[in-house]
Amino acid sequence: MTKLLSHSALEAAAGLLPMMGVFAATSFIAGSLYQRLGAKTIVSAGAAVLGVGMLLLSFLDVDTDYAGLVPEMIVLGIGVGLFSSSIATSAVTALDPSQSSLAGSVLYMCQIAGGAIGRGINTAIVVASGTTDADVAAGISNAFKVDAPLAAIGLVVALLFVGARSPMRPTTGCAPTGPTPDLTGPVGPR
Repeated sequence: MTKLLSHSALEAAAGLLPMMGVFAATSFIAGSLYQRLGAKTIVSAGAAVLGVGMLLLSFLDVDTDYAGLVPEMIVLGIGVGLFSSSIATSAVTALDPSQSSLAGSVLYMCQIAGGAIGRGINTAIVVASGTTDADVAAGISNAFKVDAPLAAIGLVVALLFVGARSPMRPTTGCAPTGPTPDLTGPVGPR
């Protein structure tokens, strides 16, 4: 927005508010949808909508104005809102509760590393495209053309693996076997 639309940094940040507002609202709604429809459905829907948003953004050109960006940003915000909160919930609840903090930490690490790698690849694609406004617009378009298939791969991964039961977590209400310890007596050595 700063290069092609000549927005200041503050105007460009404010220009992202439609996406961020929809992302926030969708994140709140995603919780109840997650409870009703399950992890696989919501995470997969989020990945699909993310892919659609990126595909729509790949049609940008040098003549695209701000109003032309808003619908695509709204679609992207819906996808991020459905996907982000739901994948986090799915990750921390997929394992035994004693390992949920580890699952959250691994998820966070992967998000940070993946975001850095993705940002680096996208930046390289845009920079390699050239310096004129038309080159930058084409580079942004090309970056989203790379991102959309990656979201499709995320959709396939979600369909195959999200919601699957971990072998570490029982799928039935199994109770421990053996004698039940007496917890009513005195504590400590006798």
